[in-house]
Amino acid sequence: MASKKFVRQGYEEWKNELKKDADGWFDDDDGSSHSENGGGDNGHKAGSSSTDSGHGTAIDEWEWNGDGMDVDDDYKYVDGDYQTMKMEQELERQQRMAENPRPPALKVKVNVYENFQPIAHQQLIQFKITAEQKFLHTTDLPMLACDVSQLDSVMKNLVLSSNWTANTFIAGHQYIEYRKLKWTAFNAMITTHALRDRMPDDTFVAFSGVLATLLGTTIGHDKWTIIAWKQHGKIYLKKVRYEERETLPRNDGRQWQNFSRQPRFDWPKRADRIEEAPNMTHLLKFQQLATGGNVNEPVNEFEKHFLIFSAEFGSHQLLLLTELDAVDSDGGLYKFAMKSPRHSDGGELAEKFTKRKLPELWAQSVLTNSRATIVGQRDHDGSVTKVEVIDREGWENQLESNMVLKQNLKPQIQLDFLNRFLDYVKVRLSDVGPDEMGKFYFSAKHMNPNVNFEKLPMAEP
Repeated sequence: MASKKFVRQGYEEWKNELKKDADGWFDDDDGSSHSENGGGDNGHKAGSSSTDSGHGTAIDEWEWNGDGMDVDDDYKYVDGDYQTMKMEQELERQQRMAENPRPPALKVKVNVYENFQPIAHQQLIQFKITAEQKFLHTTDLPMLACDVSQLDSVMKNLVLSSNWTANTFIAGHQYIEYRKLKWTAFNAMITTHALRDRMPDDTFVAFSGVLATLLGTTIGHDKWTIIAWKQHGKIYLKKVRYEERETLPRNDGRQWQNFSRQPRFDWPKRADRIEEAPNMTHLLKFQQLATGGNVNEPVNEFEKHFLIFSAEFGSHQLLLLTELDAVDSDGGLYKFAMKSPRHSDGGELAEKFTKRKLPELWAQSVLTNSRATIVGQRDHDGSVTKVEVIDREGWENQLESNMVLKQNLKPQIQLDFLNRFLDYVKVRLSDVGPDEMGKFYFSAKHMNPNVNFEKLPMAEP
């Protein structure tokens, strides 16, 4: 007797088995059964059509088109029909995978990981982008206005919201162009100072923020897409943001949707929402005052300093670019961050700051060899209420005392993943041609989140 339960046979075999069954048994929804030769008033032939409970539709009326079954409108799938259709679709998927095998994915979480020593750094070149959006080499760096231990007493009660309307910020439509300007300046400095010749082959060239994103992968970073390509013997990495996705070619012939909005963590830069996101503007003002700026002097977000440095991490050589927030008299680097009152009141945003922002600050601190991260706190009126300095020892103390941070910051596991990812990129790019680039992507929302890879035609990075 043919069963409507799912069987491991091809569709044609399953259909022929039903046709050969002389009795043509079918089970009704109520558990009763009937045959073409009897079984009460509900009996019907296997080759006739019937509408009771949706059962008994003639098999000859089914047309298999490879994507699904075309049946009469009044036909309702029984379990066996639906499961057989899903089996066929799975077989087709496996056939496509066999014809175009996908390279093995990189596991994000592993049971055994390596312990890494601090990353070795060497500062190479400083340059700045001016208010006129020109870049030039400079040794005039933003110096801390006082010793870092005195910042709390010096800056307390300073008002960050003065001369608000005179400040200049990067609007949404300017942000992509500004990132391109940074990339152009980065490559120009590499070429001008012959840094390629000083670095070995397979050196990774990237913004430090790309590697900071990778360090956040194992602790729940939502998703990211990174493209990689080889040029002059070096490996270039670049993160693709939401609004840039449509610039990438696709292998499936489809078109990207047009994403014009900024990522969540960059939306304060949009001019039409700047009044809703004062924390970004307060941060820039806080940074200006901490480096000796006048309280009444407007802030210009276009004007920034940058540092190119080399680093040695495991077996990998890195050539990275980072924003240079401030330096002390010995040339030590410092990063800035700002906490609003809602980030300090113990509520939901305060927990989110600990879960998300502090691990990001730690990642930047490790990658750039910063001596400390300077975190300013402000009140609702925009006045500085406290300045906290988190140095290397401070990060260790935070991990011991802050249980929320301890659950969301795993230094050795994160560094191990970064090392394995860089190994994975080298292996995958060995199969990529000169007119191709690699796309690496990750999403924490998948049931089994791993880093996947595919080849793309070379496009303008």
